[in-house]
Amino acid sequence: PMVYVNDVFCEFTGYTKREVLGSNCRFLQGPHTEASKVAQLSESLRQGEACAACLTNYRKDGETFQNLLLCLPVHDSTGVY
Repeated sequence: PMVYVNDVFCEFTGYTKREVLGSNCRFLQGPHTEASKVAQLSESLRQGEACAACLTNYRKDGETFQNLLLCLPVHDSTGVY
């Protein structure tokens, strides 16, 4: 779940902090969000691997935007993810 969002996120997406905190960011997805890229991100994270993808996401008013996601898993000193 989202534990922090800044004011720019709120201005850009049209959502308030109250609406998004505690939510999974999937609420930004919509009909044109690339399912194959979402699946790739999910699988990479399950495997503990870095991944990147550019997704079509949606503002609260329905307007689309391109969201570049860069995910880097954090491993402990023994390599456990």
